[in-house]
Amino acid sequence: MVPGRSGRHRRHAGGRRLEEDAAVAGVRDAGLEPVVSRTHHDDVVAGTVISTDPGPGVDVHKNGRVRISVSLGVLMLTVPEVAGTEVAEATEALAAEGLTLGETSEEYHGTVPEGAVISSSPAAGESVPHDTAVDLVVSAGREPVDLPDVTGRQRGDAVAALEGAGLTVGDVAEAHDDTVPEGAVISQDPAAGSAQLFYRGDTVNLTVSLGPELFEVPDVVGRQVDEASAALEAAGFRVDVEEVLGGFFGTVRAQDPGAGLMLPRGSLVTLTVV
Repeated sequence: MVPGRSGRHRRHAGGRRLEEDAAVAGVRDAGLEPVVSRTHHDDVVAGTVISTDPGPGVDVHKNGRVRISVSLGVLMLTVPEVAGTEVAEATEALAAEGLTLGETSEEYHGTVPEGAVISSSPAAGESVPHDTAVDLVVSAGREPVDLPDVTGRQRGDAVAALEGAGLTVGDVAEAHDDTVPEGAVISQDPAAGSAQLFYRGDTVNLTVSLGPELFEVPDVVGRQVDEASAALEAAGFRVDVEEVLGGFFGTVRAQDPGAGLMLPRGSLVTLTVV
């Protein structure tokens, strides 16, 4: 035992928490040797004394050592990048950094495979307290959707219906059609009602009607009825013959509609024969 000026052991003073510099100075002023160590602490602010050994109020030999434990503050860790990995692999990556897995939730995703991590919260690269649980959003794969039947609908309505269902309109071809009105959809590929599954973002191609194809009515006035009828039928028209005075001469004197008009295939042309 080394006596102090009063012949008694020095007593290490206690009280409220001190900053490191103040604690070290206080120990030295008491004739003791401070030995500082640092460690992380969840509740004590960085740079503040956590504890001393011996503790406050304990008698210490003069020039004796007092171990001072100083807080480094909360241990902060960096969230690793786990996007694209399976949950088990992501959990291992978090554990390797000292973090734990929190909650997992699922979302449909167009490109991330089913079962793989889409994102984490907190995000990769963030610095977080060591006891933070990291939540993961995991892909449920591509979202299945219903393919609507848009045949017969006007092009704008058809496109809106497909896009509203989460699908993408691909190629839009045009073709003449004798029954589907101009601007309406003749067909779609894939067709509605097929057995295959469809997913958000899938492409649907359309064929849109230009209306019936039009053909020029040939001029058959002055021809014999048989020749005139054959010419009209070859051009795609139907023929009706009206005879005047028995049609004795068999000559076409008039036609309705007249020559040069553009009409759909199958239109009726009436011949007046004398």
